[in-house]
Amino acid sequence: YYFKTKDGLFRAVLMRRAMCVVDERRSLLHDINLDANSPEESILKIVKAIADPIYRRAKQGDSSWNAYISLIANIATTDLGGTDASGMFDALDEVSLEFVSALVQVSSHGDERKAHHAFQFLTGTVLYTLSNNGRINRLSKGLYRSDEYDEIYSDMIDYISQGVIAILRL
Repeated sequence: YYFKTKDGLFRAVLMRRAMCVVDERRSLLHDINLDANSPEESILKIVKAIADPIYRRAKQGDSSWNAYISLIANIATTDLGGTDASGMFDALDEVSLEFVSALVQVSSHGDERKAHHAFQFLTGTVLYTLSNNGRINRLSKGLYRSDEYDEIYSDMIDYISQGVIAILRL
């Protein structure tokens, strides 16, 4: 009864872990020296600042963090219009917009639409890839596993970075 509603409980569960990730991402972003003269390097640092907090938690093997990562991967593809989500995503959106702004800043064209798209693709890839959904296990008939985070990480970062660079046309 402390949370009053199911939506209140859902919000509390989500935000408890979300704020750890948000705070770490913000700190990592603020530590980056964005350099318009070296946009590829800046983009790599931005990508890592978004991916690393989730990656580190996924590879720890903590079942509660892995459940959270799966939950936010699901939420990211769900329209929560039927819930009382008002204000729930404000902190998440705020740091997300800081990352979009950083992408605009390192882009030679300063195209905000492309920066939003790049951010969408970046976060979608990170969440899907690190959610340990078992998809690669099935496709590879067990040769590769979705929980092989160290093996996945390098390829994922390269893929995302090069995609962001292509979208921003650096």
